Amino acid sequence: MAHYNRAEWQAYKDDLIKAKQKIVMEEHLYQCNLCLDIYLQTIELSEVEQAESLLRENFSSQILKSVKAFKKSQPRASGSPKSSASEKTRLLLYYAAAASIAVFFTFNGYFDAFTDKIPAKIGGLPVLETKLARGAPGGWSSTLVEKTSDWIDILIDNKEATRE
Repeated sequence: MAHYNRAEWQAYKDDLIKAKQKIVMEEHLYQCNLCLDIYLQTIELSEVEQAESLLRENFSSQILKSVKAFKKSQPRASGSPKSSASEKTRLLLYYAAAASIAVFFTFNGYFDAFTDKIPAKIGGLPVLETKLARGAPGGWSSTLVEKTSDWIDILIDNKEATRE
């Protein structure tokens, strides 16, 4: 990250910099504590006193009263059936969005890299293959594996057909 020196921050403070550069420097101030310290050093005591003179004596107490009044006016989330229902709706919407994104990535092949490259990197999955070969009582696991494998083959064929 490139930093600005005291002269550049002084020019910024004195409004001697072009608008585009000023925006870049402001964004930098949000991210860089070192430059924020340098910028704050350019502010002189007389400027602080001038700013203080613009504020009324009871400014701080009025702000605190306003914050307290605002907090009291906000509805509390606990105990309210309406907030509980809206919370459930919000969670359902988040889940639906996450599921939709996962389905989108799956059908567009974004996860193919994982299925192709990861087993090769770790040398296959002998433990999983052993467990699948053993199966479960009743044969349901082998049926599940076969149907899933068939379904994946259909998806791959459909994906390749859409690419052509």
